[in-house]
Amino acid sequence: MKKNIILVLGLLFLNSIHISAKLNEFGISNIIPSHFDDNKTFDQRISEEMTNNNPLEFHHGRRTDSLRIEDILKFIPNIKNYFEFYLNHPDNRDPQALELIKLAIIDVEKAKKMLRAKNVTPEQEHQLRFIFDPIKTKINGYDHTDNIEASSYIVPAN
Repeated sequence: MKKNIILVLGLLFLNSIHISAKLNEFGISNIIPSHFDDNKTFDQRISEEMTNNNPLEFHHGRRTDSLRIEDILKFIPNIKNYFEFYLNHPDNRDPQALELIKLAIIDVEKAKKMLRAKNVTPEQEHQLRFIFDPIKTKINGYDHTDNIEASSYIVPAN
């Protein structure tokens, strides 16, 4: 009886542990979302990649003050560096690297939509496009896609 209670409590504890991402050396999360946890998993990825694992608190739908445009701007070079490493080291490629790069692009797209308009200046919007668009275009060109979208790269749950 005691062993069963301990076993049940142990299982409950393990189920309550939040899936934690492991950021690679480029600061990109290794969590791959499924169709069943789309927003939750992307939110976790964004939190770990851009807010130093601070939880995102949403107000008025999917808008947040816990993410700043500066966080996104600091993250974008990570994508560029990871993609350049991917291109320059074909003999040392992680088999999931390209998918993780695409997911990082999606993370930036989703994070941009989370920003509250009052917290972003037109100059910051321009800077974001200036830094992000060339990287996104280069990755789209490499992968021969018109646009990277979350629905295309979410791995279906088994």
